[in-house]
Amino acid sequence: MEFSEITFYYSIPYYRTEHTVYITGNILELGYWDTKKAFKLETNEELFPIYTTKIFLPKFVQIEYKYITKDKYLNVTWESFGAYNNRKLYLDNQPKDVCIDGFSTTSSISPSSLKFFAQRGYSLTTETAFRILYSANNTFVDREKLMEEFIHLGGDILGQDEQNTLLIILFRHCDSANLVSILLEKGSDPNHSNLETPLYYALCSQESNSKLNQLRLLLLYGADVNKPFRKDLNVSSFEFLMSQSNFKRRFFTMLLDFGPNFDLLAKILKTENFKKQEVKVLVERYITIQIEMEHFFQERLGANLQFFDKEKT
Repeated sequence: MEFSEITFYYSIPYYRTEHTVYITGNILELGYWDTKKAFKLETNEELFPIYTTKIFLPKFVQIEYKYITKDKYLNVTWESFGAYNNRKLYLDNQPKDVCIDGFSTTSSISPSSLKFFAQRGYSLTTETAFRILYSANNTFVDREKLMEEFIHLGGDILGQDEQNTLLIILFRHCDSANLVSILLEKGSDPNHSNLETPLYYALCSQESNSKLNQLRLLLLYGADVNKPFRKDLNVSSFEFLMSQSNFKRRFFTMLLDFGPNFDLLAKILKTENFKKQEVKVLVERYITIQIEMEHFFQERLGANLQFFDKEKT
């Protein structure tokens, strides 16, 4: 029996996710093909954010496939790019490359182009990301209604002072990576028509430092804290962060943002900016807010999400 080579590529800029491609359909129709039908995609520092796997299947058959993604931190699993796309592939004499960029179907794109788009930070589509938050796989969710819900949630639980933080936290599990790209490319111009969204104004309001918010998102998505975070600033991200006059006052929002990044959080807390008692108060408040958020999602939205590791905290 002759076999055809297929390489599956998948891009998403999150180390905490794991990805599997499933060959679906009646496997018995593939004759004497004796192998498992689930293949885990792998990545490393050189490949990241590309996940890939190479498999061999019998020639001249048509297969169906699907990508399954799991957020290991939230313990949420979903089918990538929804249930609305054609995922059939006919195997002939030529090697095949199947490339998926985030959650959109881009089978015609080349692996090199996929790397380019992935490095620019393109990530989750809003619709699929909201499915994760709501545990509503393959169900269309109205973005505007959800945005209204998030804003309402911020006012209900945290009060107006923390509303901006809540939006950032929620979008950490959505398309904030794309938001980072937009902020760095377009700048922080509140008059830009394409950026007139509640999240954008939350990030760039008069109460916020727009550069600091950009930095928070960049660090959240794995930026090197020892390298400049902007070309026009010849200081490391960490040095810039610690030099901000309002950093200590707004540190609680940083604590919420960097909850999963305990190494960075520990580095911040060890600086001379914070006394031991201040750290204790901040951490206690952080835990209280996170528990309230989890209860809200469970009771009001039916989504069982865990926003942080209580034991490690």
